Amino acid sequence: MSTPTPAGTDEAIRTATTGGVTAASLEARLETFERDLKELKTPKPKDRWDKLGAVSSLISGGLIALVGIGATALYNRATLEQQRQNQEASLRLQAAQTDAANALQRVQVIEKFFGHFVDKDSRVRSAALEVVAAIDPKLAASLGGYFRDAQAAPLLQQLSRSPNKETAALATSVLVSLQEPDRIKAIVNIFEIGQPNREYGQVTVIPGDTGHLTYGAAATTLGSGNLHWLIKAYTDQPGAIYGEALKEYLPRLEQRDVTLDQDPTFRTLLTKAGDDPIMQAQQDRFFDRVYFAPAQERARALGITTPLGLAVVYDSTVHGGFRAIQEKTTQELRGTPLTGVDERKWIATYVKNRREFLANNPNERLRRSVYRMDTFQQIINDGNWELKPPFSVRGFTIG
Repeated sequence: MSTPTPAGTDEAIRTATTGGVTAASLEARLETFERDLKELKTPKPKDRWDKLGAVSSLISGGLIALVGIGATALYNRATLEQQRQNQEASLRLQAAQTDAANALQRVQVIEKFFGHFVDKDSRVRSAALEVVAAIDPKLAASLGGYFRDAQAAPLLQQLSRSPNKETAALATSVLVSLQEPDRIKAIVNIFEIGQPNREYGQVTVIPGDTGHLTYGAAATTLGSGNLHWLIKAYTDQPGAIYGEALKEYLPRLEQRDVTLDQDPTFRTLLTKAGDDPIMQAQQDRFFDRVYFAPAQERARALGITTPLGLAVVYDSTVHGGFRAIQEKTTQELRGTPLTGVDERKWIATYVKNRREFLANNPNERLRRSVYRMDTFQQIINDGNWELKPPFSVRGFTIG
C-alpha cells in the first residue's frame, strides 16, 4: 500500500527535473522568440546614415565615371594639341627651308650679275636688272633701291604695277626714294630758273648780278669761275659736238672776262651745246659735284636726314650764305640734330632765321627771294618732311 503524496509535490518534482523551467515559462519564451523572429523578418525603415550610405555609393560611382570621361577627354585633347603643334612645326620647317633655298638662289643671282650692276655703262646695269626681274621681281625691286640707279626707274615703274602686292609696294617705295633727289632739285630749279626741269642751253645775264653770265641747268656763272671748269670738262670729252669751237674761249673764261656777257657768238655756242647729251651729262655731274654733294655732306655732318631738311640745306648751298645762318641757328638752339636737337625744330628755326636774313638784307635781289623760305615754311606747315608727291611749289606740281 502506497503512501499518499502531499499536494504540489508533483509540480515541484517537474520543476526540479527540468532545471526550474516550467511549461508556462517555456510557452512565454516561445512567444517571445516568435515575436523577435517576426520583427527580424519585417524590413526596418532606413535612417539618415543608411540613406547617406546608399547615395554615397551612387555618387562615388558617378564621380568615377565622370573622372574617367574627363581623363579620356583631356588625353584626347592633349593628343590633338600635340599633333597640331607637330604639324605647325613641320610647316615652319618647310617654310624655313623654302626661304633658305630662295635666299641661296638670290645670293647666287647677285653674285652672278654683280659685275654688271656696277658697270659704268648704264645700259649694262639696266639689262642686268631686267634679267633679275624675270627671275625674281621682288629682288629686282630691292636691287634697284640698293644701287640707287636712275636707269632703274622705268623697270621699277613696271614692277610697281605687279599683281604681287608685296612686289608692287616695294617697287613703289624704292621708286619714290630713288626720285627723291630729283624732287629736291626740282624745288631749287623752280627758285633758280622758274621751272622744275633744267634748261641745259639757257643763257641769262641779269643786270647787277655779280655772277654775270649764267649758263645751263646748273646755273653756272662766269663770275664764280665755275663756268670755266664746266666748259673745260665738256671740251675734254671725246665726241663733244661743240668742243673744239668752245676751246678757244677757255682762256677768257679762266680770266672771268665779263665782256663775254654780250658776246653773241659765245652765247649762241652755249645755247647749241645745251642740246648735246655730252654737255647735259657734264652739267648734271658738275652741278651734283659742286652743289648737291656738298649739300649732302653738310646735312650729314649736322645730323639732318629728312628730305625736306636736305632740300633746305641744298637751297642755301646754291643760293649762298648757308654757314652764317647755320651758326646762328646752332647757337640759338645750343646744338644740332647730330648733338640731340630735334631735326624738325632745327630746320624750322633755320628757315625762320634765313627769312629774316633775306627780308632785312640791303641787297634788293636777296630781299625779293624771301619766297624761297616762305615755300619751305608752307611745306613744314603741311608736315611733308618726306617730300611725298605730289606737292606744290610756286604754282608747279612736283609729282
